[in-house]
Amino acid sequence: MNENEEMKQFEEYERDADWFQEHFDELAEKYVGCVLAVKNRKILATNEDIDVLIRELRTKGENPAVLFIGSILPGDEIIIL
Repeated sequence: MNENEEMKQFEEYERDADWFQEHFDELAEKYVGCVLAVKNRKILATNEDIDVLIRELRTKGENPAVLFIGSILPGDEIIIL
């Protein structure tokens, strides 16, 4: 991967992170207690167990290391992985 591809990937990650934060209240209503993977400002997968989520992403041919993954905990807490 060259520098331009890395920069594009980083920018996509940042857009997804911003989308997650902007839509947090909506997502929290539906996905409290879940870990969410976001790609292109859309939810790609969700699960309560991050290990299961990672396996699901890999099964779909996705690389979890380059996706935005966030958790919605009870009480408006956020964990970003």
